[in-house]
Amino acid sequence: MEVSSIARTIGRALRLNEDFIEALALLHDIGHPPFGHAGEDALNEFLADEVGFSHNHYALTLVEDLERPYPGFAGINLSREVLQGQRFRIDKTALTNWPLLEVQTVDLADSITYDAHDVDDAVKLGWLQLDELLELPLVRNCHATVIDQFGNLSDRALRQALVHELINCQVRNAIVEATSALEPFQSTSAAGVQAAKLRFGHSPTMASQKEALESFLYERLYRHADLVLARRDAQRKLSALANFFCVSPHELPRAYQLRIDQYGERRSVVDYLAGMTDRFFLRQYARLQLERH
Repeated sequence: MEVSSIARTIGRALRLNEDFIEALALLHDIGHPPFGHAGEDALNEFLADEVGFSHNHYALTLVEDLERPYPGFAGINLSREVLQGQRFRIDKTALTNWPLLEVQTVDLADSITYDAHDVDDAVKLGWLQLDELLELPLVRNCHATVIDQFGNLSDRALRQALVHELINCQVRNAIVEATSALEPFQSTSAAGVQAAKLRFGHSPTMASQKEALESFLYERLYRHADLVLARRDAQRKLSALANFFCVSPHELPRAYQLRIDQYGERRSVVDYLAGMTDRFFLRQYARLQLERH
């Protein structure tokens, strides 16, 4: 939801198609399986002998096949542009058409959002200290802005204000850079801009600071011992439930049993598992008492 809000903010400033942006933003991560990227890695390994698993590709499976609100055809009634925008996320190196500006806007908003909220989560959980993050230029600059504007704050208020400023400064920078890049195309159609292969992004300074933050988060947060243990536990449970359904496909819902002849057993099992929330997955895991298997 926040990716949608941020992307629409950028899109409105640049006079892009806000409805298109919102649809892209709401679609972009619906393919995440239980436990996010940890679950994605487990399902990808489970399908290693086939085509693997990607949450971006699974999002298309959901809206083009699994969801069936209409009797006349499978999938949701989405525009070609929305579906093509999601295909860009699957493999950004295999471009048949340059991504539309709205697609780039959502991609940029996604990056802005998860960087800021990973910082928030890490500090809130006590896995990182604010003093450590202040060694990074982007965080240090945002922290200085917050202190200048609000003075001394409680730890909780400071963390919240810092996250907001991390988002705001990146959004401001993206809008300034995009406005400048679009200036020569004021009288050009969307197709003309696409043909010119215009690419949105941050300024070199902001991009460098953002890269430093992401490298820091990769080393100090995503490899944190507690997170590694949680990932391993989640992946073990996902693998156990996937193997259980392969041995006992009759335990799958009827709709997924019917997919086996067309898509194969393992792919049908993954299609079912990937559509679960964390809580529903854990309920199914407990119901089947897999710890005894």
